[in-house]
Amino acid sequence: MKIGEYIKSLREEKGLSLRETAKRANISHPYLSQIETGKNTKPSADILFKVSTALKVNVISLFYYAGYISQEQLASQLNVSLIESDIREDIRDSLYSLTNKENGFFLPYLKKDIINLISNELKAPVSHMVDSNELLNPEDKIYFKKQLNKYLSHDIEESIDDSDIKDIFNKVYNPLNIMSVIESNITEFDNKKLISFHNALLELGNIYQNRIKQDNLIDIHELILKPNVKYKEFALTNNDKKVLIAYLDGYFSNN
Repeated sequence: MKIGEYIKSLREEKGLSLRETAKRANISHPYLSQIETGKNTKPSADILFKVSTALKVNVISLFYYAGYISQEQLASQLNVSLIESDIREDIRDSLYSLTNKENGFFLPYLKKDIINLISNELKAPVSHMVDSNELLNPEDKIYFKKQLNKYLSHDIEESIDDSDIKDIFNKVYNPLNIMSVIESNITEFDNKKLISFHNALLELGNIYQNRIKQDNLIDIHELILKPNVKYKEFALTNNDKKVLIAYLDGYFSNN
């Protein structure tokens, strides 16, 4: 089986479309299509790391089907990578515990903490993180680096948040991109470094624990007002929504 066929089989086994897989991997869907159809038979190690992260599979097997390692090397590397895989899974879970559950991006007040943590623990400065995102064109990369460094140089967060820093941060510092950096540089991150990074994430989560929990509560009022809402099999009309809101307002005002 060739690398493209193997990736396609994994993707279909997980019920993912080509576009969704490419989005998760931070690569373009035409590029992933070229790999799956055999037009690109030797994707780079960095691309394979991104795809393995998107599909949540061990990258060693992708290396084998791409012809980077032999069958004997595959067997030995799989044994070594089991412990590292567990640590990376813990890191992935910790990263997502710091996000807004509705959009998957880090909560806005964690921006500087996340940037500094990635820089200090993973030795990945702003320039490295921006360059690791292959969906960005050269002009965007220059602009993103400038804005992020400008943001970091300000002590008062509000002084720079009037720009598009939030959008820039979300494109560069999202859990998927961070995991891709870890995967693509896994030989530089031994277990000790990965555990240290994981502990730093846990500490950050403990510091903001109450605020994160509060921010991820679902507002029933906003949920009811959304279009196409139903209760069991019954679609809610505008009148139904008004009645529900009035009932809930009365209920909670008496408690």
